[in-house]
Amino acid sequence: FSDLERFRTWRKLWIALAECEAELGIDITAEQLDELRAHADDVDLEAAACHERALRHDVMAHVHAWGEQCPK
Repeated sequence: FSDLERFRTWRKLWIALAECEAELGIDITAEQLDELRAHADDVDLEAAACHERALRHDVMAHVHAWGEQCPK
């Protein structure tokens, strides 16, 4: 896997997790899920790198970068 493919795979897993959580009754709206799906492939590597320098954690850096893309 390339780095980009790894990060996109993380997002696919996180979407699946959010879908399951919504089915279990956790307050995740269809609108929020749609927003996550809409940004599943457009990974902002530069934003993630900035977060990683600050957080010193690659996964959390990508969570924060994706959160900026999906503010809902």
